[in-house]
Amino acid sequence: MPALELAVLTRCEYAKPRKPAGKNTEHEMCDLARDMNRAMRVVETTDFLDDLGDRVIRKINRTEVCDMKLAELERQRISLNTLIGEENDRHKKQLSGLNKDLTETNRLIAASADGIDLDALKLAESVLEVRGTYDKAGDDRAFALQKAVDDLANGAAALKKSYFGTKSYAHWHGQFVECNYGMGPSHGSVIFSIGIRRSELGRDLTDDEIEASLYYLRNLQRIQKVSAQAAA
Repeated sequence: MPALELAVLTRCEYAKPRKPAGKNTEHEMCDLARDMNRAMRVVETTDFLDDLGDRVIRKINRTEVCDMKLAELERQRISLNTLIGEENDRHKKQLSGLNKDLTETNRLIAASADGIDLDALKLAESVLEVRGTYDKAGDDRAFALQKAVDDLANGAAALKKSYFGTKSYAHWHGQFVECNYGMGPSHGSVIFSIGIRRSELGRDLTDDEIEASLYYLRNLQRIQKVSAQAAA
């Protein structure tokens, strides 16, 4: 029988034949009591096996460490660093998404508290694309906004092809511009614009979308104000 198998056998399996009860010594009586008590035998065996298992595990671990080459350890280090980096990136991405959702939720709460119709706001933002802040749009901001409102009220024919906005050029901050999508002014840079989302171009807006967009533009300053406060 292999040495390891012999080591794990309990003492009662190799116990010598017992003498008659009347001739047993005191020590033999104790041994006999342990053999008769199942719980005591289990504890003895368990303690013995636990100790044996600990010694075997320690021996195996020492053998594995000793057998590992330096190159293997370096590859393991590289692999672990890669896994840690991937886990950090995943965590950062998830955290960024949660923070974005929280900011949007706070914005909607603030808009609702300010009396903004959330259904109209969300529907309008699904078709309209407003870039820049109206308060900083310069001299012709009101004219650009009115052009967008008038065009929406008439079916958004012009907004299907171009956007309205303002630009900063030389000493004129907020000059009105109207440019085709994907294009900009020949001079200066656009600082504010109202248009239709690229994904919604090529189709007619529904009556509900036009109503929501008109509501949105008429309340643009309030909406942008509460949005800025929620993001702060």
